[in-house]
Amino acid sequence: MSTTMTVSTSSATGAPRNVPTTSPVALLCALEERGCDLAAVASRLRVWPASRLTETLRAAIRKHRAALIVLVQGCDPGVVSRRQLFASQWALDRNTSFQVCPGLPYEPGQCFSCGDPVEDARYGRCWRCSLAWRLAVGIPVVAEDDATRATADINPLPEPPRAPASLVGDQRGRAPPRPASQQTELGLVSASD
Repeated sequence: MSTTMTVSTSSATGAPRNVPTTSPVALLCALEERGCDLAAVASRLRVWPASRLTETLRAAIRKHRAALIVLVQGCDPGVVSRRQLFASQWALDRNTSFQVCPGLPYEPGQCFSCGDPVEDARYGRCWRCSLAWRLAVGIPVVAEDDATRATADINPLPEPPRAPASLVGDQRGRAPPRPASQQTELGLVSASD
């Protein structure tokens, strides 16, 4: 599962501009200006040639590694083609299951959307289908080991309104407590409690 993104110098002189490296997207632009190539393989990031990296850039790469991996993977041709397909499915039917090959069995170790292998012989989607459907519907993608949203600069979305905690239950997915009057009616507690 290797994804390579080639970025090249965009200025006529080849000299990099002063680009802040405070966000993953700004860092990617700075690396592009220096003519660097990036590759993401699973949870590893490779940036070359090393001779074009300053210590400041190296520190920024370490800081934003997880987000850079997500950005590079988002440029993967398999993700791009799936995203286009899933976006068209979403436009036609908001209840779509985002399938590249409809009718695939739901089996461990196989993506139920495209049939590609899934790591750890688990049920679900491959990483390309998982990333593509989120991008297709505009759901922010969070890097695995980084609390910041990796695609926030590419695809900013307002936070959806949240229901009060009294309506949705606790953080562990348990239902909210019922009022005492309903608990008695349902036989959940005795009238003497």
